[in-house]
Amino acid sequence: MIAADGMSADAEKSMLAFFKEHGLGWWHRIPNFWLITDPRGNMTATVLRDKIQDLRSPGAKATLVMQIHEDITWAGLYPDGDSKHDEFDWLNQTWTKD
Repeated sequence: MIAADGMSADAEKSMLAFFKEHGLGWWHRIPNFWLITDPRGNMTATVLRDKIQDLRSPGAKATLVMQIHEDITWAGLYPDGDSKHDEFDWLNQTWTKD
């Protein structure tokens, strides 16, 4: 899980290129927040934090990278209760839901 303040549109594009380059999966439907999967099991929270530090704007306030292990649950809401959106499709396919 990544939460990062101060990411410009260009920085986000660079971050997504980094994810692709390293074979990571991601979900990014909330500004400044990503859920990442690493099928190869090679990525660390420290590497991701350092990459974000390199990309974000000067004066950005906070970055949090957290590794979450198996057996997680999640729950979410669609905007205005509209279940026609695909905001959670990736999560449904990647993680079990609560």
